[in-house]
Amino acid sequence: MEKKVATKIMLTLLFIGTVTLAFGIRGVKASGTIYIRSDGSIEPSTAPISTADYVTYTFADNINDSIVVERNNILIDGDGYTLQGKGVFPSNGIDLTGRTNVTVRNTKIKNFWYGIRLDGSYGNIIYHNNFDNAQQVLVSASGYANVWDDDYPSGGNYWSDYNGTDANQDGIGNTQYIIDANNVDRYPLMGPFNTFDASGETKTDSWWFTGIPILVLTVIGIATVILFIKAFKTLKTDKMRHS
Repeated sequence: MEKKVATKIMLTLLFIGTVTLAFGIRGVKASGTIYIRSDGSIEPSTAPISTADYVTYTFADNINDSIVVERNNILIDGDGYTLQGKGVFPSNGIDLTGRTNVTVRNTKIKNFWYGIRLDGSYGNIIYHNNFDNAQQVLVSASGYANVWDDDYPSGGNYWSDYNGTDANQDGIGNTQYIIDANNVDRYPLMGPFNTFDASGETKTDSWWFTGIPILVLTVIGIATVILFIKAFKTLKTDKMRHS
């Protein structure tokens, strides 16, 4: 009888742990349009973007909507996370309309109609991002120059529609990625750019390892049940000997 009860308890705990782990896998998080206001504030305040100085804005999770930037002279660091849209017209991944000296890096921007919108925007620096959109960049007004790479050998961005070759196999295309005459990625990346944490592990969109602590707790729970059953049997045996 005790064996059946123990087996049922262990199977239940294992099932709970597995389901919890599955739901612990985080995909792209919906949050609605996010605004970085001219005063440095972030709206909504619950958006997974943090800043300590109103200069550097860092992703804390994946985002499933657009970002509208209303502040100049800032750095937006995606930290390897994904900014994802629904592919509908005329959605923008990051809207830099009228902005200057905004740096965007380490961000996976995908499934928007326009990955980045530049309308009267100049002097912005955009590099080490992965672009996979219907139209990667919208430049609404000509004559405004922006920087699209971090020089050689650091490189520029990965563009899903780039068709260049890499003769010397240094990971950088031999031909430029041209947006317009004033916006050129001189050193386009041949493959998606990955960021690395201090341990050297690549961040992934799913961030699956957040569920590992739950699995560990489940294993500990199973071990506790087994020890409890063994202790119960020992106690029962001792009582029978003394009866």
